[in-house]
This record gives sequence, C-alpha cells and structure tokens, in this order.
Amino acid sequence: MTVPSDNMSSAASAVVVPLGWDSRHFGISVGRLEGAPDDALLEQLLSDARAGGCDVVYWFAEERRLIPVGLLSQFGGKVVCRRVTYLRDIATGSVAVSIGARRSSDMSSPIVALQRGPAGQRLLDLAVDAGAHSRFQVDRRFSPHKFRELYEIWMTRSALGEIADAVFVAIDSNGDTAGVITVAAKQSETAQVLLESTDARPLTPSPSPMRGEGRETDVFAASPNCVDANVAKPAQAEIGLLAVGAEYRGRGLGTALLQAVDEWAVGRGLSSVSVVTQLENEAACRLYERAGFRVDRIDQVCHFWLQWEADSGTKGPR
Repeated sequence: MTVPSDNMSSAASAVVVPLGWDSRHFGISVGRLEGAPDDALLEQLLSDARAGGCDVVYWFAEERRLIPVGLLSQFGGKVVCRRVTYLRDIATGSVAVSIGARRSSDMSSPIVALQRGPAGQRLLDLAVDAGAHSRFQVDRRFSPHKFRELYEIWMTRSALGEIADAVFVAIDSNGDTAGVITVAAKQSETAQVLLESTDARPLTPSPSPMRGEGRETDVFAASPNCVDANVAKPAQAEIGLLAVGAEYRGRGLGTALLQAVDEWAVGRGLSSVSVVTQLENEAACRLYERAGFRVDRIDQVCHFWLQWEADSGTKGPR
C-alpha cells in the first residue's frame, strides 16, 4: 500500500507506507505518512490511501506545522497528542550527575537487573500504566483491549530480550515490584547492516511494537554473521518503558531507575540517553527535565481515519 506522490520533487520525502505489524495487531489496514508534504500533496496522499483501502494513517508532523481544519475533517483526522523526544549526553567515563539523578539515600527499594524470561502480571500491569498518555489510549477509536494488549506485548518482548537489552526493576521491602524501566542500545545513524534491523540477534521475523511510539514497523533482526564489519557501535541508550506503581510515587524511584540506565549505558560506552514521551504527560516531562534531559524535538501526532463515518456514531472504521 505504498502511495507515493505524483510530484517527483516530493516523491522521495512524502509517501504512505504500510505498517504490517500494526495492521495485524489492530485488524485494520494501517499506514504511516513519511515526509513533510504541503497541504495539496497531503490531500492527494490521503485521498490515494483512502482509495487504496487504508483505514488509518499515522503522521508525525513538525511541531509548528499548521494542519488545515478542513483537511482534518475531510479525512477523519485529529492531532491526538504531541510527542516529545528527550536527549541527555553522558559524561565520558562517569555517570552523569544532575538534579535528581542520584538515588535517594533514604530510598529503601533496590534497583536490580531483571533476568531474561517471561514477564509476570505485575510487569504487564506497569507496562499498561506507562501507556496512560499513549496515542493509542488517547485516540478512543482504537480498541481499549488492543491498547492494553499492545503494551503487554511490548513488556513481554522486552523481558525476553527481544526489543530491549536490559530491564531494571525497583523492589520494595516485601519483595514486590515497585517500578520498571526498559532500555536498548540504539545503533548510530551511520551503522550499515545487511538487513533492516534494530540490533544483532538470530535472523528471525520479529514483528515489533515500537520503541518510544512512532517506529511501528516489521523488524527482521540480523544475526552477528550478517552484520557488516564496518558497522558503528551503538552510540545511544534508548529508554522504552518507564513506570512506577501509583502507591510508590514520590519516593525517588523514577530517578533511581534513570540512574540505573545511566550506569548501564556508561558501562557499554554509550554517549547519550534518549526517551520519547507525550508533552501532555507532565509528570514524566518534569522527571526527565529534572534529571538533565533536554528537548530534542517535538512532533504533532496525527491519526487520519480514512474510512471513518463521522456522523455514524460508530466507534471504528466503517
């Protein structure tokens, strides 16, 4: 369902690409609009996608992009949230120290690395909590059941080491899990791999829910034997999920979990840490900013429900 522009000057940067994993998970045809089309081209691309049977198109538009109300109405569109990417550099050879970056001396919950294996129900529940401001939760045209299942899959595959390189948990005095954070080493932009992949693991079809929301796509992971010898080492630690149980909040567990990621990243020679959240998630934004993260970019997250009957009263594509 790739829908390129007829305008050759914009074809390379404006296209609707199919998202196989999302389509299978939600049971509808899902695509993502890549590029920065002007209004006329945006209308053409969405019209072509609708004619091609696409149900919903995601678009991550630049923060200052003004999207005409008429186009939103015409294509069942809505800006569901604003996605903010945070970035923090790590001091070479030492763990970054910033406001809130040290574990509280009176914090009784130790942070431990989780051994790879099946995720228990507590971790699955925390994963769903982490998605409270997710676009899939905010946009009620997605099934609440599918939203929950999406985050449970994310945690399940993270705990198994499929889409995360490490999972750290905070344990309370009773041995219960109080919080969790997942992290992966992200390849640098210059890394060259023989197959599309996110990391070097046995060659298997690996449909993957996104890291940081917005990179939903089919992933085929390359084995070490398939990696080009000139591949650059991972340069960045990328946080996936972060959640602290409601009864444990305000005790410094969030910053302690971030500190665990710092130590993990420094131990692997990584130069920075990134994380994606929603600007509407004010508590998360405060946590990251107190820990020394800076805003790297902000995008408007748009969902266009192309087959949506605006006046039908139904909650789903027609």
